[in-house]
Amino acid sequence: MPVADSSRSSKRPIVAIVIAAILMWLAVGGLGNAFVWKAVPRELPAQMPAKYLPVFEALASSTFTALSLLYAVTAFVAAIGIWSLKRWKGHAFLLWSVAVLAVGVWMSVVSSNLLPGGVFSIAFFLIPTAALLAVGYWLVARLPVLPDPSA
Repeated sequence: MPVADSSRSSKRPIVAIVIAAILMWLAVGGLGNAFVWKAVPRELPAQMPAKYLPVFEALASSTFTALSLLYAVTAFVAAIGIWSLKRWKGHAFLLWSVAVLAVGVWMSVVSSNLLPGGVFSIAFFLIPTAALLAVGYWLVARLPVLPDPSA
């Protein structure tokens, strides 16, 4: 009977485990955002300062629900691709990155009345976030691909 060699190259890299776990956690957060904001009592806005009302309304909107679901689904798919070390893992991470930037830009626009610099403050979100996502993509793209067992 052959003994399994634990030093084989098919061992999942720790980077893949960490990134997949983070993405899975973020997928759960995206699902939570998609549904929790719809459930917030409608009396709550009456208790908050008027400048926050547009943000609250935006978070309870169908647009935010759709963006949150897009974020959650793409994070989940990217996590599966990275965990499984599939050939398409980089594409899935890139799609999730686009969803992250879309949610961030949309949130910056709807809350621009609260941000110093207004809508121009989007750059302060977009540039560092895009840089972090680029580093993440760089890491994911360098992960090995496991051979397809059905091939």
